Amino acid sequence: VQPPAPPPAERSPAYETMKNLAVGNLNLESMLSHWVENGDPREAVCSWIVDNLEYVIDTIPSGYPRNLVNNGWYGSASALLYSAIALGSIAVTVVIVASSVVYHYRRKRIMRNAQVDFMFLVLAGCLLIAIGAVFYALEPTDGTCTAKEYQTMLGYTLSLVPLLVKAQAIN
Repeated sequence: VQPPAPPPAERSPAYETMKNLAVGNLNLESMLSHWVENGDPREAVCSWIVDNLEYVIDTIPSGYPRNLVNNGWYGSASALLYSAIALGSIAVTVVIVASSVVYHYRRKRIMRNAQVDFMFLVLAGCLLIAIGAVFYALEPTDGTCTAKEYQTMLGYTLSLVPLLVKAQAIN
């Protein structure tokens, strides 16, 4: 059972071009003699292509080269892009609000028992993860790609390590 053929828009024109390109014995002899004279096979083929450019262009299937439409880096997923930015921003806001609540009630007995310093480390990690989520939705550049990786990795480290330390201290 063979897999289905790709749609015509995704097919490479290489097979059609090679099927249409027929180099006769006279042309092969011309290339070989040029190769013997100059000693460079690449130069021989390239000079033959230059001399017979109209013939080579006629072998390219119709519809090529394709005219690609630039829809931006996100293509047609702009709604998803803006939703991801909005959700990341909401997560940043929630973490900031939670941090202010923890700071406000930091002197209460229940908060002191929960160890406020560890809670701030977990919240700082969550903030970095949320900022990294916003970076994932932005246009990829060297800066945003680096930032999203560092923000996410550092965020998970800051949010999980205090929990592991606390669990180890209890056990």
